Amino acid sequence: MNKQQRFRDGPLTLWRWAALYGTAFGLPIGLLLVLQGSNWLALLLSEVVAIGIFLILSLAAWVYPIDVKTEGLRLYDFQGRYGLLAWDDPIECEPWRFFGLRYLRVRRLEDGRVFTLPLYLSEMDRFLHAIEARTFADHPLVTSLRKFIANS
Repeated sequence: MNKQQRFRDGPLTLWRWAALYGTAFGLPIGLLLVLQGSNWLALLLSEVVAIGIFLILSLAAWVYPIDVKTEGLRLYDFQGRYGLLAWDDPIECEPWRFFGLRYLRVRRLEDGRVFTLPLYLSEMDRFLHAIEARTFADHPLVTSLRKFIANS
């Protein structure tokens, strides 16, 4: 078993999300500019916004990987601060959505710190197997991930 395995957000999910929300926010702005007398190229603004959002999200996915380590799971909270969730830490897990992106909110019961685990990692099955190899079968993280994968 590797001492550490690294997982990143899935780029296809990020691209779909950026295209949807980039167009949803950029298209009305482009149409407004066209209606106010700008040329039709203003409509391309929606795609520029979508590409910009995708690039920002891709950079975030590169900067904030999830690490499965021997001692625990290294992941981040909603503010982007990393922390280590030890395998024997008592936790609660609940599914959560942020603008349509699915996450698992993992709350450490000792101190109440909440970590966010993206449920759109590029290799979710391998991620689950890496966690199963380091924990027990009814660990809350394992059961939550199995439920998510079964319902996907």
